[in-house]
Amino acid sequence: MAWNVGAGAPYVSSLVYAGGLLFYATEQGIATCIDAKNGERVWQERIGGIYSASPVAADGKVYMFSETGEAVVLKPGRTPQVLARNKLDGRIIASPAVSGGRIFVRTDRHLIAIQAK
Repeated sequence: MAWNVGAGAPYVSSLVYAGGLLFYATEQGIATCIDAKNGERVWQERIGGIYSASPVAADGKVYMFSETGEAVVLKPGRTPQVLARNKLDGRIIASPAVSGGRIFVRTDRHLIAIQAK
């Protein structure tokens, strides 16, 4: 075992790797960034919400989707930086998928495709 994070990891969602860092959000609305080489916590920030869906990395950003439908877009890096917050219609429990320049998000009632203009 190279390293271990003993506490504060999410119960349901997975982590995402971007630029040598690991990102995750917990059920308590806390986003965390971990150095993938040594397991050291780089930053931790309360972003609000409940997160069951795993984050995804695409287009140089990290996307986190809360159960209430809020999409939080982070700039991956050693300093916490929220680039955007967007509200989607519906509850999001399922992890999104990334393909063909789109992020696909499934709510309780809809499948949403998000794409840059």
